[in-house]
Amino acid sequence: MALAQRPDGRAGYPGRQVRATRTVTRQRRLSERERDKLLAAYALGVGTVELAVRFNLHRDVVCTHLKRAGALRPREVLNESQVREAVRLRGEGLLFREIGERFGVHKDTARRAILRNWPSADRPSGL
Repeated sequence: MALAQRPDGRAGYPGRQVRATRTVTRQRRLSERERDKLLAAYALGVGTVELAVRFNLHRDVVCTHLKRAGALRPREVLNESQVREAVRLRGEGLLFREIGERFGVHKDTARRAILRNWPSADRPSGL
């Protein structure tokens, strides 16, 4: 029986269904120098979302590095002027994700800050 050619170029049996293969993501380890840069940027006030983008890591991995180094702040917070700006931006229709990206925090952090400070009488039903 001759082997058939599969779409990926490998040989397979004729008439046999070709299954999709799983994509395996390899772990990317930070070098000591990269870790030091990550910690220094965090100490200067760069948020975990921005660090994740800069270092091509998941936000949870950034937090793990910060926790191991004892540098993670208990919770990322927005200062009062940032919260006022976030409430204004949400009122203009920006998504929580967009507001979070603008301030370098997770969308849920932005959402919590906005909901805590949104005037209750003016709260739209979509919040």
